[in-house]
Amino acid sequence: MRQYHDLVTQVLSAGTYEPNRTGIDTVAAFSHHYEVDLGEGFPLLTTKKMDGYRWNSLIHELLWYLSGEAHIRTLREETEIWDAWADDDGTLDTAYGRFWRRFPLPDDHGRLPGESWPDDAHRWTETETAPDGTERRVFDQIQYVLDTLRENPRSRRMVVSAWHPGNAAVSTLPPCHYTFVVNVQAGRLNVHLTQRSGDVALGVPFNLAAYSLFAHALATRTDYEVGAFGHTFVDAQRLARGRRPAGARRRGLRPRPRSPHAVVPGARRPAAHRGRRQAARRTRRRRRPAPRLRPGAGHRVRGRGVTMRVVLVAAVAENGVIGVDGEMPWHYPEDLRRFKETTMGHPVVMGRRTYEAIADRLGGPLPDRTNIVLSRREDLDLPEGAVHAERVEAALDASAEALDPDQAAVYVAGGATVYEQFLDRADELRITEIPEAPGGDAHFPAIGDAWTELDRETHGELAFVTYRRA
Repeated sequence: MRQYHDLVTQVLSAGTYEPNRTGIDTVAAFSHHYEVDLGEGFPLLTTKKMDGYRWNSLIHELLWYLSGEAHIRTLREETEIWDAWADDDGTLDTAYGRFWRRFPLPDDHGRLPGESWPDDAHRWTETETAPDGTERRVFDQIQYVLDTLRENPRSRRMVVSAWHPGNAAVSTLPPCHYTFVVNVQAGRLNVHLTQRSGDVALGVPFNLAAYSLFAHALATRTDYEVGAFGHTFVDAQRLARGRRPAGARRRGLRPRPRSPHAVVPGARRPAAHRGRRQAARRTRRRRRPAPRLRPGAGHRVRGRGVTMRVVLVAAVAENGVIGVDGEMPWHYPEDLRRFKETTMGHPVVMGRRTYEAIADRLGGPLPDRTNIVLSRREDLDLPEGAVHAERVEAALDASAEALDPDQAAVYVAGGATVYEQFLDRADELRITEIPEAPGGDAHFPAIGDAWTELDRETHGELAFVTYRRA
């Protein structure tokens, strides 16, 4: 989609390096806009992965907005994209849908003389009871827009706001796409979205697709032709930390052949299926063999007297695939919940690509865990909550530093090369068996007959399997 590509080019070419609250600098540009004619087709980008669990997350997030819920207890059954911002009860300190459907109105004492406000009997106003028993009045902005489209479509007042100044001033994450306007011209329904801030590579493709879908839904409900989607940014930015620039993704990649490797005791992936690039990479690095530890003995950190278990945790397909282009080619919420419950409070070791995929999805490191990023890159710049380690021993030492005395275990979360480096040092494997056989470029290493299945739990289509050394 040319309009989006032009936006990315403008930000990268004319933007300036700016510090960021996450600790990762950005290339940022002021005041940009693009427009898409939705009547010519749906703007789902092909230079950004939008399939599978990503599309599922987009759909359920939009439905969550429209539900008006201020918590994520229902949403988290489908996606974890908001988990990092919620408390233990699933409540957020700012929720788009809460303001869309239940924007708070001032009580009698909060109104200034002469101001006009809807009364209790107004059709878009509702009185709801708070958990503490007090009553409050709220305004349904979405219903207001739907009714106005049917009754007064030429109105220029169909504005929906998710921004409450008092809330935004103290919120952990105030709304980025904070207001949109619905406008009808020549029988076509148009939507204009304004964002105070937008990452053009990470979030904007989802904002574009979600609000375009919403425009189609509004047009269908009110019998209009769908028109244009306009998108304005105050601050358009792109993370500047050593990633391939957006828009530079390779096109025309051929499907990768499936591997016959299976992750079961005794199964080994033939060398022919490891790929020439992987073999060449190993040849160039010339790593010395990692010292083998006594099975089950744990890792004892030099000078600290700390013994900790090393646990590999992975989701593995029937053909041994664990990823493609640095990400998992599936989405199973129960597996994500298990990973979170298993690793919470522990240090988690991962490779750079795995970390960047997680940071792209969550907006930063895994919360409430020390993220230890294993990479030979000396210039790796990480935010608070993440630690850089250039070698395995350094990663283990950093894990020991982060250990809770009652939780003497470090979890290794991939990717393939990191699993291979830690397999001989591991005390335990926790594998989620995925009932699929997708193509992929990363595989879990063959575990051979040195491991014995200790436990197996079945959850729907998935199996959670624990291995210990034989």
